[in-house]
Amino acid sequence: VRRSALATPHGNFVRGITRDITERRASEAARSELETYFRGIFEQTPDFLTLADADGIIVMANPAAEKLFGRPANVLVGTPISSLTPPAAGKQLEEERFQLLRGPGPRAVAKLWQTEARRADGTTIPIEIRASALATARGPLALRVGRDITERVRAEQARARLAAIVEFS
Repeated sequence: VRRSALATPHGNFVRGITRDITERRASEAARSELETYFRGIFEQTPDFLTLADADGIIVMANPAAEKLFGRPANVLVGTPISSLTPPAAGKQLEEERFQLLRGPGPRAVAKLWQTEARRADGTTIPIEIRASALATARGPLALRVGRDITERVRAEQARARLAAIVEFS
């Protein structure tokens, strides 16, 4: 509601304008509810999630990323995504990012690939990553979703050792 005084030769009047904002409030409530859902998914998923800008700088990281990389989100944000991998794997990530963000369409999806992650303590672990591009008001962002595959790699190695023993016995 807007009101303003209006003085005329016939007297003083109050002029008012009203606007129905029911739809706008319902839209804002729906948007807030969606943001809550997506924030919950981002925070609760067991896979690590990182969002990096076109320069490869992390702009967002979930708690699973904090746990996997051994760094709090406020340290991850602002860090080059390539710093989370050994140098050879970092080059692969850079190439994937380049192709992903300059690829066809805003929903370009990179293949699933395996690489290594470097934790804050310098140790490396095998990870599996899938990336996709997101079109945003800030420009394209690269979403990386991944997980620690250490147990799977160990199981595959044990299976290979057993197969070799069986083959040579």
